[in-house]
Amino acid sequence: MNERRLRAALRRTRPPDVADARERARAVARASYASRAPGTPPRPRRIGLPAAVMLAAALVALVITLTPPGDAVADWVRDLVRGASDPPRPQPALARLPGDGRLLVSGPGGSWIVHRDGSRRRLGGYREATWSPQGRFVGATRGRDLVAVDPQGAIRWVLSRPAAVHDPRWSPSGFRIAYRSGAGLRVVAGDGSGDRLVARRVPAIAAAWRPAAHHVLSYVDRSRRIVISDLDATRRLGRLRAGIAVRRLEWSQDGNRLLVAGRRSVRLLDASGRVVTALDARAGTEFLDAKLSPGGGQIAIAARHVTDGRHEVLLASARRPRLRLRSVFRAVGSIRSVTWAPDRRIVLADWVGTDQWLFLPTGRGAAATAVGGIAAHFSPGRGRSRAAVRVESWCCP
Repeated sequence: MNERRLRAALRRTRPPDVADARERARAVARASYASRAPGTPPRPRRIGLPAAVMLAAALVALVITLTPPGDAVADWVRDLVRGASDPPRPQPALARLPGDGRLLVSGPGGSWIVHRDGSRRRLGGYREATWSPQGRFVGATRGRDLVAVDPQGAIRWVLSRPAAVHDPRWSPSGFRIAYRSGAGLRVVAGDGSGDRLVARRVPAIAAAWRPAAHHVLSYVDRSRRIVISDLDATRRLGRLRAGIAVRRLEWSQDGNRLLVAGRRSVRLLDASGRVVTALDARAGTEFLDAKLSPGGGQIAIAARHVTDGRHEVLLASARRPRLRLRSVFRAVGSIRSVTWAPDRRIVLADWVGTDQWLFLPTGRGAAATAVGGIAAHFSPGRGRSRAAVRVESWCCP
């Protein structure tokens, strides 16, 4: 057998433990990553070109030696190295927001408002929260209570229900709040009066108010269809089949487009339910979050690559029949959500896997910034409960 045939035979041979070897390598890499102090990325070390070439050659040789075909592990290493972004060095504290407005944050340490200068005010021991228009008030949940508070944390009213309250959403008019209590969807006036049932059984998906309309609410019913209902006229305007497993609903500011986001697909529908823009995830990828920009012209998406654990932030124009994606950040470590700044120039990515917030400019050429130690900022003395700290929204320029 000559050398060429020997190489071909080796490439056709599958070693018995190639999958195990890949998982062991991934586990070692993740363990090394997790062993650093939270919020601290690996510090780059400068090495000369010859040393870098020798190191790369040694890695390739090691991969080929350990697995004769080398393709599975080599492809994984190649994708992991080439596909990662260079994260900015995180600041130890949030000195200021890189844009106008205020952040609303919730978690085990309660609900907080973060002001532009970086100062924080704890509103109380709430688990979820929503801004009223112009950020004049906050609607928050606490067990079986729906609570309205002002930005200083003073309670204006409390509504108690028999079952736990979740997913509050204040209407653009300021005169209604939609929320879930147990399995039911309910609506109450902005002053805490007139509470009533809208739908008896709905999945755990937040409802969405349609702007530029008189209290039109969209929600997913128990058959997983999207219902659009005029609550003032107590009549149903439509019942749409989205064609995907819905995780999130959001109307554009002009009320002409409805974002329907799922694990594998993102759709923009018009008011009649016609798909005007669509995006399907590639094989091995799932969407974790999707948000419309304040003007409705762009969509920010947090995605996860299942095969190697990388997470990515993508931007797409919402004005084309097929979304064209642009990657603005990609790295190992879970990116759970994306949030637009009011001026549309920045997307805040909640990089929960490294206990950081990433502020990613949407324009080309601008530098990203990061803040570490998020758990300590919003869950002090609670065992650094980072996974439960959530960015609710960025409001009011």
